[in-house]
Amino acid sequence: MARRFARPSMHQRPAVWVLVLMLVVPLTGCSVRLIQPYDDAIEKGVTDFYEEFLRFTTTTGRSRGTYADNRGFYDKWQPKLTTLTARAVSANPSGRCPSTETYGGLFPQGVAAARSAATPASVRIDSTPIGDCTAQLLQLLEDQFADFAKFHEAQGPLGLPPEARAPRELVLTSVRAVFYVELARKQGR
Repeated sequence: MARRFARPSMHQRPAVWVLVLMLVVPLTGCSVRLIQPYDDAIEKGVTDFYEEFLRFTTTTGRSRGTYADNRGFYDKWQPKLTTLTARAVSANPSGRCPSTETYGGLFPQGVAAARSAATPASVRIDSTPIGDCTAQLLQLLEDQFADFAKFHEAQGPLGLPPEARAPRELVLTSVRAVFYVELARKQGR
């Protein structure tokens, strides 16, 4: 007498197949997003700012233009940077940025420490910045741009001396850090 091997079929165990289908079907449409999606508006806005800031500091450094003569530049870019920051925060308001992130070595101490160091003791900033890395870097860029404007204004008739590279480099370093994060997002990392 030949022994028949029983093969499981859908008819013998319908409850198992239904359970498998209930688990597999919903998962087929799911994807895990580890980082926020790339935002080309942020990259474009920061790129435009970078170009104009370089042009402005180079031209003003040569002509030693005063703050009052160049107030339009600050009036144009402060609200634009604030808008970019708001856009980044609204995309991921509860996002976090690892305190160990150094942005390719641009901020070896992290954003929170850079932001604290860039802010005078008399000015209080939030101890816990909101948003993901891009939002926090844009907040830092806003602070540094405001500090740069105050520096320019404090120079009075000297304007923006070409020797004053440190305030300019602080702003440019923050811009490069935003580029670093946005490029990583663009590449899906």
